[in-house]
Amino acid sequence: AQVDALAAAKFTHAAVQAMPPGEMPDLAFFAKLDARILALNEKGLVADLILAPSAAELMKRFPAYRDRERYLQYMIGRYSAFNVTWQLVGEFESGENLRPMLREVGQYLKKSDPYSHPRSSRARITSSPLGGDQWMDHVMYGTEAPDAVPMIEHQLNTAPQVVLLDGALGAEAFRKRLWNATMSGAYPVIAGQATAENLKTMTAWFETLSRTRHWDVEPHFDLDGGRALAVPGVEY
Repeated sequence: AQVDALAAAKFTHAAVQAMPPGEMPDLAFFAKLDARILALNEKGLVADLILAPSAAELMKRFPAYRDRERYLQYMIGRYSAFNVTWQLVGEFESGENLRPMLREVGQYLKKSDPYSHPRSSRARITSSPLGGDQWMDHVMYGTEAPDAVPMIEHQLNTAPQVVLLDGALGAEAFRKRLWNATMSGAYPVIAGQATAENLKTMTAWFETLSRTRHWDVEPHFDLDGGRALAVPGVEY
């Protein structure tokens, strides 16, 4: 039912928590995960696989490099033939000194995934600090990120950007966050359970952007008192 609702609302991706709660391999868990990913793909949605709730949880569950490698081998072997993306962890900021571990995991994914699915990590604010480790191909911004962060970072790097929007926000606040994220050149994603009003807003936004050259437009600064995207001289 949830997949049908997302497809009807014009969504193109859906996030899935991919780490089993028990010991590996939890075959019953993965059988359910198989069915979820297949259901999403059959409806035309990409499954964004979150491999761990946090970097700290990934380290706790798989403390040795060999343990993490075996986990990744299993996930790549089981799901790389599906239409998926790899979203390494739900957030990386809460742990200490975990960037080297994320770098090794991200680089292993980059090296071992035969189809080179998109790779990134979720974050509370921004995953851009991980970009220098040469494994991410897009940057993600969490619901705690101020609107200015993706706008500024869009000018500093060329990686595609994805902004997570709190689906439980009031309708007006949600529309403003959606507008600011898009005017920064980023792709919007709803995080958490969305209200019916916010789902309608996302559907309208999909239909609006589908009538534009959204892959070409960039933040347009020659504007007083507002924000815009443009292909200068062609589309605003």
